[in-house]
Parts: sequence; C-alpha cells; structure tokens
Amino acid sequence: NAEYMGVLNQPPESLTPSIKEYAAASLWNLARDDNSKPTAREEGAMVALVRLLQDESEGVVENAAGSLLSLTINVENRDHIRKTGGIHHLVSLLKSTQEFILENVVGALKNCTAANEANQVLVRELGGLEPLIRLLNNTNDNVVREATLCLKNLASNEENNIMIGKLGGVQQLVNLVQSTSSSDLIRKVATFALQTLAKNSHNRAILDKGITS
Repeated sequence: NAEYMGVLNQPPESLTPSIKEYAAASLWNLARDDNSKPTAREEGAMVALVRLLQDESEGVVENAAGSLLSLTINVENRDHIRKTGGIHHLVSLLKSTQEFILENVVGALKNCTAANEANQVLVRELGGLEPLIRLLNNTNDNVVREATLCLKNLASNEENNIMIGKLGGVQQLVNLVQSTSSSDLIRKVATFALQTLAKNSHNRAILDKGITS
C-alpha cells in the first residue's frame, strides 16, 4: 500500500496517465483483501482515489472507481468516502458513456448507500436519482443490475422512495420485470427493488396499474 500511496500522493500533474492507472489498478487489487480495507482508509488511499475520479484518463477513472467499489464493502469506508467528497464525484460520473466506468461507479454507489442513510440522502441532494433511473435502460446488464440494487438501497429512505416513483423509477422497474428481453437475474433484482418501493401508496398505485396493464 505504502508504495502506491507514495505515487498517488504526488501532485497529479507530475505523473503520467499510465503511472496513475497502474497505481490505481494495484490498489484495486489490494482492496479486494478485507484486511486492506481499513488500512487504505487510515493511510489516505481513499482520499487519493477520490482525487483520481476527476482524472482526464478513462483508464485512471475506471481503476480508481473500481478500487472504491471494493473499499466501500467496508462499512466505515462508506462514511469516509462521503467525508472526503467521493459521493459527489461518483454521482457526477453517472453521466459517463464508458460502460466499465459506469459499472464501477454505480457499484460503488450501491455499496455506499447500503444501510447508510446519510449517503442515501446525499445522493438525492446531489441529483443522483434521475441518472440512476436512466441507467435502468442501459444496454449493459451489469450496469442495469447495479443501478437497480442502488435504487433499492436508496428507497430505504422515505423521501427517496417517493421521489423514485415520481421520477418514473417504479414504472421503469416494472418494465424490466415484464420485458421478455430481461434476463432472469435482472427480473429478480428489479422485483427485489419494487418490494422496497411498494412501501408507499403512490408507488403501490403505479405498481397496480403496471401489473394489470
């Protein structure tokens, strides 16, 4: 960790994209080890990775987001990434057209919003609900799966639950369940998300209409 942190803590403009990409990829590999997850937080790796989310190189961003995806499996890291501004940059990257960046970004947001109400509220306040709902139409099943599970997490918050319905998210998920082109896994996670979203009457009305139409 220390070797790669030494590289990443240098001024970004002093490093070539290939060096930053390699360092972020190496941290991603290390982050898969549960014992490394707290260490990465304590040694400042997450701060450096959040900074790399703003890099001009798609490869650097992909690897930085992948590292954060692995690191945010750790519960304490979910709070840390919020405090270092990481949620803001992840939400900004939801507009990316690069599917591997999207997979990692949405997966990281899925982890960050699991049983973490502060992050759930922040994603809404940053305007993250709409782009996540749009990603339900993505052609990459991995992106659709992660976006669906992220919305399921976000819907644990009552205001998010209502907003997702008003923004068309419930109808989009119904469409996924009913579509003959959806995989069994996508239908399963969409149904899972709808169970959480059915906790308010507005969404139940949309569900009743969608299921009977």
